[in-house]
Amino acid sequence: MKMTVAEIRLGKSILGAKVESSDLKDKVVLLDYWGVNCPPCLAAMPRTAELNAELGEFGLLVLGSHVQGGNEEDVRAVALKHHANFPISIQTRVRGTEDYNGLPHCVLFDHTGKCLFRGLPTEVDLLVRKAVGNAIIANAGREKFTSAIEPILKDLRAGKSPATILPRVAAMRNFAGDAGADAKGLLAAMTAGGRKKLERAESVISSDPVEAFILVETLPAVYKGSPLATEASEMLSKLRKEKSVTTEVNARQALEGVKKLDQQLNPGAQDPKKPEFQKANAPLLKQLKNKTQQMKKSWPDARATKEALETAERYAVEIK
Repeated sequence: MKMTVAEIRLGKSILGAKVESSDLKDKVVLLDYWGVNCPPCLAAMPRTAELNAELGEFGLLVLGSHVQGGNEEDVRAVALKHHANFPISIQTRVRGTEDYNGLPHCVLFDHTGKCLFRGLPTEVDLLVRKAVGNAIIANAGREKFTSAIEPILKDLRAGKSPATILPRVAAMRNFAGDAGADAKGLLAAMTAGGRKKLERAESVISSDPVEAFILVETLPAVYKGSPLATEASEMLSKLRKEKSVTTEVNARQALEGVKKLDQQLNPGAQDPKKPEFQKANAPLLKQLKNKTQQMKKSWPDARATKEALETAERYAVEIK
């Protein structure tokens, strides 16, 4: 049986946004199998996270599937320790197939749902990049491209970063005739993900300005040089005048200190709640407690404070 993205059976979501089957449509999907007791899996995860950070806004969807034993709290903690910035679930599998024989292992599907690759996650980078580039071209809605746009198409097909190509496409959108239409089609395809975020932010800006801010915060940098970046910047300027947004921004700056301590503690295979871990890391745990207590006092309702409290809870640090 040939694998297709339609055969993916999504497991229980434990980290990041919950993914639905409909979210897989028209996406380049990288299904990454891993386990907390697989050192090569953990070694590969930061690189997969970098790939997701670079291409996630341009049509890539990474699914991290934990397929070993272990409780959800430990799996979540280990994924965070290894910089997972993509959805993590338990036992997401491909129906009706032997989808992997050993770990680490990943499966890559293109935007049509076709399986392009099965193997080590350390060997998939260029294929992912090319698949995203081909998906952008296919989603541009053009039957034929003019010669003026061919250098850009060549770079996309070769797997060059869409973020570096985007300003060139944006600059060509005002060209006359078919070249301008080609550029507009490509620009729409390249910014489709960001456009959805901006539209979502517009729908909640009155009821939840913090959520709107979080949705559009990175768009100006990701889509630099495009009209979308300009629109997002204008929205952010308005949102930064909101008291709740100012509170969240301040809390998130403090959260960075908590995250650094979390990385320093780095329990790995150890249980951070055991007495020996607590004793060995008492100074760092005290710092974590102080920083988190200060956040709770200064910004009790901030989402960043909630994240800090969850971090403290993982280490059995009591916050009053």
